[in-house]
Amino acid sequence: VERWRPGDGPLRLRPVGGGGTSHRCVFDWVEREAPAAACVVCLTDLETEFPDRPPAVPVLWAAVGGGGAVPPFG
Repeated sequence: VERWRPGDGPLRLRPVGGGGTSHRCVFDWVEREAPAAACVVCLTDLETEFPDRPPAVPVLWAAVGGGGAVPPFG
């Protein structure tokens, strides 16, 4: 988890890992730590494991590739 606010300057992402993505832990974290989030933006190739149920916050999937996969929500 990286937290960023506009006053922090340019956003610099430091991705960790690679391959075998699961978004389940992302939505578990949001539910636990940020239930009042305005939205969740997921950058993905959609080759991922989705949660069993949609979160209570809106989701935007920004997808590259994915072979025509369609997220189950968002």
